[in-house]
Amino acid sequence: MRITEGQLRRIIREEIIGEAPLDDIITYNVNQRQRSERTPSIAHPSTRSRYKRTRGAGYMDIARDLMRSTKDNWVIITPSDTGNNYLTVNSPRFKEWLDEKRTQHPAGTIFAFVSGTPVGGDFNTPAWAVIHDLLGHSIESNTAAVRMRRIPRALRLALHSALPSELQISENRDDVLPDILAAILLGRLDIDTAHRISKDYVSQLRDEQDRRGEFFERAVRQHEDIIDDMFAAVDEFVTDARAEGFVNLAPW
Repeated sequence: MRITEGQLRRIIREEIIGEAPLDDIITYNVNQRQRSERTPSIAHPSTRSRYKRTRGAGYMDIARDLMRSTKDNWVIITPSDTGNNYLTVNSPRFKEWLDEKRTQHPAGTIFAFVSGTPVGGDFNTPAWAVIHDLLGHSIESNTAAVRMRRIPRALRLALHSALPSELQISENRDDVLPDILAAILLGRLDIDTAHRISKDYVSQLRDEQDRRGEFFERAVRQHEDIIDDMFAAVDEFVTDARAEGFVNLAPW
């Protein structure tokens, strides 16, 4: 049987997607409340962008491309209702459903349950929902707030401007940290680059004479610790997810 050029492209595309780090975004139907009371999760089909480019398979294609550099396989679970998340994920029905889904994906796949619903001012594109909200804000919320507050605003902006353009998602200057944390998880910002940006930031705070002094060296070390904390927060998040094979994506 001859394979047409179109069929060949489809086979190749399916093989590539099958090996993509983001295996799938799947829905889970929660029937604990009346339909009118349900609050669908971020990235659930009912809360996604209605733009033609991001409808249907287009949404998944963009999300997969954005997550192409992750080291782990991911399956994101979007429930139809986030009203009783604790009851949902601990129910025998969900556990049985999850066990069945695990058989359909490679061993070691991280199943990520979305417990947050979109908030006012959010965008519903794949970049904003999957990368900024689900990954970035979940990491930020999962760590001690004091560790995140130590990062000076100007340094956050410098780190954000160094990210690949497709990961500079938020234009709100006070909401760029989730993009940075997501980029670290995706392997798109390495610690050496972050340390270099941090040192450049400290250098701009002091004149040439101060840069030769003890104060400058101490400031460099302090900001190195801040960068280390940020990368450690991402590592902690991913390590826990790998150990459990499951993670709760709770942006807020």
